[in-house]
Amino acid sequence: MSEKLYAQQAVHRVSKRSSAGLVISLFGFSVTVNVLPPLVTQFARIYSVDPGFFGIAFSLQYLFYALASYGIGFCASRGFSRLEPLIVGALMISAAGLAFLGHVPSFIILTVLLAIVGMCGGIIEANSTSLLADGGPEGGDMLHLSQFFYCAGAFTAPMVIGMLLSRDISLPVIGYLVGGITLVTAVVVSALLSPGSREPGRSSNEEAREEAAGKADRRFIWFLLVMFLYVVVEISLVSWLPYYMEGRFHVRASSAALSSAAFFIGLGASRFIYVFIPVKRMFLHLAVCASGMLLALAFLHIGVGAYRLLLAWVVLLGCACGPVWPLIISLCDRSYRRKHLTMYLVSAGSIGALIGPGLTSLLFSTSGLHAMLMIVIGYALLFAAALSALRVSTSAG
Repeated sequence: MSEKLYAQQAVHRVSKRSSAGLVISLFGFSVTVNVLPPLVTQFARIYSVDPGFFGIAFSLQYLFYALASYGIGFCASRGFSRLEPLIVGALMISAAGLAFLGHVPSFIILTVLLAIVGMCGGIIEANSTSLLADGGPEGGDMLHLSQFFYCAGAFTAPMVIGMLLSRDISLPVIGYLVGGITLVTAVVVSALLSPGSREPGRSSNEEAREEAAGKADRRFIWFLLVMFLYVVVEISLVSWLPYYMEGRFHVRASSAALSSAAFFIGLGASRFIYVFIPVKRMFLHLAVCASGMLLALAFLHIGVGAYRLLLAWVVLLGCACGPVWPLIISLCDRSYRRKHLTMYLVSAGSIGALIGPGLTSLLFSTSGLHAMLMIVIGYALLFAAALSALRVSTSAG
């Protein structure tokens, strides 16, 4: 599709200023959903519960994230278009909840708080992603940049919390500081998402043509499956890679934790690089990414070489995964030009995040930890197969 035609089909594209606000909102969203993992040990001690119970809290967080993403998509399909205020409101609610973090009286209330934060996260990411994808030929670039900011938030939250814990800062103070970071992000986003920031719409004839081309069809099922399987791969690696590296290669927990950092370094680096890469043949780029994922996973499973070499393969794995999520979103948006379908696609990814860690844990608990990467390789092969099916259905359509 030419950039001229693409520009004609964009619905009320967001301005560059508003795009910056949407990108930054992903940083705030990432901070909110990455606060609890570094604090699990502290909360388990305070509430006298087994750390394993926090898996329930994480599952509920992703469940409400998925429900919010789908709900926003349903509202958008019914004509609701005031999306920007919802983003700012969700950030404000998350900031207030996190500020209350150090005063939560019980594990049940903490779980409810995380569910609310997860719901706000679904509102933020679904809305921001659909608006950025709808931003004309630059939309794909901004999607990659937004996901780079997501990675930055995923680094920032654990790093800040780790520094505060090392200085024996109390949980209430940590809650105030993290809530403050989210509040400042909300204020910045609110200032950038100014009213009237959409560019003019199109003629009625252009809108009618888009309406005809933008309806979901059977091909959209392949989009949903591709996104679901990719997120299962990514979230399984994020959740279990350090545990695998420690158990498989008998390294210290601190060294195993480097694998998580290495993965996010690769993930963030490739997303940042793709901001400057013009992507015309998206299926080709996705195929290269899938091949890179399988190659890196295979070498990690073989496990030959020094630990630093294995970490290099983890970085490559992150680089291969990095562009996939934004590319799938961009491809869907170019195919349908409908915000609510983009939101449904985000929801499919959140379902993958909900199911992936538990399913992977169940499978390697029965087959042995050594088989964990083989399980993820199986997911990646299914992802590649679904991607191929999507390519064939697109060509046939």
